[in-house]
Amino acid sequence: MGQALSRMAGGSGLFHVVVIDDRKEYATAEKHPLADEVIHTDRDFVSGVPEADDQTYIVVVTRCHESDKLIVKRYIGMPLPYIGVIGSSTKAAQIRKELTEERVAESALAALHSPIGLPIGGKHPAEIAISILAELVQTRNRLP
Repeated sequence: MGQALSRMAGGSGLFHVVVIDDRKEYATAEKHPLADEVIHTDRDFVSGVPEADDQTYIVVVTRCHESDKLIVKRYIGMPLPYIGVIGSSTKAAQIRKELTEERVAESALAALHSPIGLPIGGKHPAEIAISILAELVQTRNRLP
């Protein structure tokens, strides 16, 4: 999924695309040829990761629930235009429940997009990437 999204977002010219992965074999320019930057980081997603600001759109598509939650917890509540995590409605509810138990404010969690992407009915990675990119554009253009 990350590869499809990095290709579409990078190829669109609409966003500066930074791919961050803790797996060396996936954090390569060969896997993400249209990304502006590819960063190999540590397991906690800290090393080499640029600072986020009010122009940073964060799309979390890691390989496991714990990494997803770690990244969401780090950035939720920051004044980002977009933070979203891939997954089903069940997964989204579980992450929200766990973060609430860890005392993350409900008002901060309200900004979390999950499941991510506009509902276009796609199942193929490219279709899902299109729906995510469309949601990012919708957010950037401040449409409901």
